[in-house]
Amino acid sequence: MKLPIPKVIERRLAPVVDRLNHFLREFEWTWTKAVVFSVGFWIFAIVSTSAIPSWFLYWVEGLGWNRIFWLSKLGDAIGAGLSTGPVITVIIGGYLLQKQRHKVRGSAGDSRPSGGYR
Repeated sequence: MKLPIPKVIERRLAPVVDRLNHFLREFEWTWTKAVVFSVGFWIFAIVSTSAIPSWFLYWVEGLGWNRIFWLSKLGDAIGAGLSTGPVITVIIGGYLLQKQRHKVRGSAGDSRPSGGYR
């Protein structure tokens, strides 16, 4: 199911989509790029799944939400969403980027790994 996109938005996003497709077509990992990406991703993961939800729960406690049952549960639910949201976003984003990369490189049908014994 593809959502209809207005032509104005499609024209405005065309240069961004072209740059992304060029990047996905030409990018290759090296050890240096992989290490730098891994360190940056590790910092992002720690901050987004631990520091931000922890700060939010301390902030909610300072507001006095822990004295009212339903507000306490609402704060806990928002904190849980803040800690799982980035993980789900990374998984879905990685899947969509890989799917687009296969389409751009022309290998959309090759889902079976090659090599090894048959």
